[in-house]
Amino acid sequence: RRFLPQRPPQPVQASDHRLRVLQSLRVLLRDERHRDTFVELGGLDALGETLAASTHEHFGEGVGDDALLSPRGSDSYASEILVELLSITKRFADAEALLAHGGGVARALHESLALLLRSHEALVLQCALVALAQLLRTHAHREPLAALG
Repeated sequence: RRFLPQRPPQPVQASDHRLRVLQSLRVLLRDERHRDTFVELGGLDALGETLAASTHEHFGEGVGDDALLSPRGSDSYASEILVELLSITKRFADAEALLAHGGGVARALHESLALLLRSHEALVLQCALVALAQLLRTHAHREPLAALG
């Protein structure tokens, strides 16, 4: 211990905590029982809101102007968080709960996925395409997605 250089402890970022929680959640949601509990506890609402917020963060804060035309930059935590959210989203693509939950959650997911098709980050784009492909397998998602253009 005395031979190790003394470095001040590095502060842990809140983004790091969010990322670890989402990684754990993604693994837990592989089990159908956990997905059912997630839906019962209102997790789909939180998923839609968090994905929308992370999508806007990926492109910048402004929503009404040209901010959504290009990604903001390379914040690795923000991109990794977005990838985890997209991986979780695809697990619910064909779930009856998402379809029965009302239009708000599905619409938020659809809009976020459509916006993420503009991403310049390969992994974010790949995950968005996979989640979109999962959604398109279900007929109920096709019309709303097509309406987004």
